[in-house]
Amino acid sequence: MQNLSAAKEACLAAGISEDDFYKTIQSFEGTSGRLQKLKENEKGIFFYDFAHSPSKVNATVEAVTARYPDREIIACFELHTYSSLNKDFLPFYKGTLEKATYAFVYFNPHQFELKKLTPLSKDYVKDAFSGKNLEVYDNSEKMFASIKSMNISHPVYLFMSSGDFNGCDMKSLSEELLSIS
Repeated sequence: MQNLSAAKEACLAAGISEDDFYKTIQSFEGTSGRLQKLKENEKGIFFYDFAHSPSKVNATVEAVTARYPDREIIACFELHTYSSLNKDFLPFYKGTLEKATYAFVYFNPHQFELKKLTPLSKDYVKDAFSGKNLEVYDNSEKMFASIKSMNISHPVYLFMSSGDFNGCDMKSLSEELLSIS
């Protein structure tokens, strides 16, 4: 919404009428990877967002929970960047997933080795994020199994990462989750 507001102001400053702006913006599908709706059906909705900084994660969760206030939001975030896997930076994520009904944080332990960082424990990650209904996984398959076992009517899935949840095809995952919800 902030980006949309800024775009409107830029168009107005460039001499484009407010009416023309609103007519044109209706066909804008968004930026690839930014709060991208991968699937929606009668069973639920699945979004993917290329979020990785604390402010982006927080803004994305806030936007989705504001848009769907009466739905259960399942937010999944992958720690993938050098900064997000850094013990000293991790506390900046505190509370970013708090508005989700259920929150999952995943990290691949192999990334610490690749990035030459000190490994983090699941308990440390959980404490750094804090919040209710938060689970931390270092195995993506176990996390996906846990999410698939949830019995939620009309969920809104929100997956956020600058990575790929250890090679997961998000489109296939969206199809699977929205066939079992």
